[in-house]
Amino acid sequence: MKRLKVLLPIIIVILFELAVGILLLVKPLEFTEWVLRIFGAVLLVVSIFYIVRFIIAKVKREEASIIPVIISVITLGVGIFCTFFPQALIAAVGTAIAVIYGLIMIISGIFKINMFIDSKRAGLGVSAISLISAIFSLVIGVLIIVITFINPFTLVNIYLILAGIGLIVEAVFDTVAVIVAEVEKKKLGI
Repeated sequence: MKRLKVLLPIIIVILFELAVGILLLVKPLEFTEWVLRIFGAVLLVVSIFYIVRFIIAKVKREEASIIPVIISVITLGVGIFCTFFPQALIAAVGTAIAVIYGLIMIISGIFKINMFIDSKRAGLGVSAISLISAIFSLVIGVLIIVITFINPFTLVNIYLILAGIGLIVEAVFDTVAVIVAEVEKKKLGI
């Protein structure tokens, strides 16, 4: 049970990578559209909350800063756009979305390399699989960004499918790395 508590965050990340990867592979534009709609809905709720809070404070004649209201009006506009017009947003900022996915893959790769180095320094049994996974993430992330800037007019679908494949492969690598690490720990009696 103790091992499960330790491994649970890793298992959740692997399942998340796998789910997002499959969704990007199967329905890339639809999935991105729903992510934008959910993000927009959250922005709407938060923006409306701060605007209402400001109005209530003013009605009660309390001090209230206008800065959060200005920010809320801007985020309200972004929230409306994301929630109700995600297709237009995807078309308008398709390159940015591809770059964001690429950066996420690069950050994931850097994080995994850091974990590999920390594990190696701590004397834990590390496997080459985790390092291969990290390098794969970095390569896919860089590839997505390079392709985006070489041919920004290519369909966003290609970038999203590539990101989906990358996440699925990354989830497989992560799963193998966790299994290998657990086997090594058992051998060492940890």
